[in-house]
Amino acid sequence: MSQGADVTGVLGWGIRKYAWLIALFVIALGIVVPGLLDRAPDRYEASAQVGPVRVLRVPNLDILPRMATDVFRNVPDATDVKNAAGMEGTRPLAADRRELVAAQDNIIFTVVARSTSPKVASDVANVAAARFVQELNVYSQPVGSFSISRLATEPTEPMPRLAGPMTWGIGLVSGLLVGLAAVVLLLMVRRPVIDVATAQQAVNGAPVLGRVTLGRRGTRGRDDPAVPPHPLPSDGTVAPGGPVERPT
Repeated sequence: MSQGADVTGVLGWGIRKYAWLIALFVIALGIVVPGLLDRAPDRYEASAQVGPVRVLRVPNLDILPRMATDVFRNVPDATDVKNAAGMEGTRPLAADRRELVAAQDNIIFTVVARSTSPKVASDVANVAAARFVQELNVYSQPVGSFSISRLATEPTEPMPRLAGPMTWGIGLVSGLLVGLAAVVLLLMVRRPVIDVATAQQAVNGAPVLGRVTLGRRGTRGRDDPAVPPHPLPSDGTVAPGGPVERPT
């Protein structure tokens, strides 16, 4: 923004000039995005639990979460897991469709699966838990053996999601704030000149400010050879034509 202009005045001018940009963010974040979320299909979540068969051989439980997380990385690539999810090819199961909950100081691991179908969610959770047990039991000698302690069942209720009036309100407020932030950024980059003091500083004593175009219909434009350059008035006023931008 210009140094000589009042911050509030510059911001007000920017809001009026770039009102279309603010409206664009408000529409995108306050109407389009909540509308898409509201139309998204319901998703279901199912979970199976994996625990040790007998006493573990580890000196403490601190290493279990990290070990389980490292072992679980191979599970989404398993063919049986992808088949249960109805996937084909080499692409692994997406991260938003499966998850391992490995809490600190807890010997029970929870394998979570999500899908738009409750049956698919439960099948994927059970198959992934079985594969996870196989991967864990590779380290049965130094750690201990694991098995499925609770199978997943078909969920009856979909997962809660952001929808309703609260989502629209949050979107509208977010769009307004982001739009204002974009306007402020534009003003900081372009540094518009909207007052006399800053205009005098911008021209740096040059005898000619430049050619201007009056906003009224029928006036001669800047490309008209009959319109001479407008000298900067000696009384410090700015020639008509609206705010100008500081030259870079």
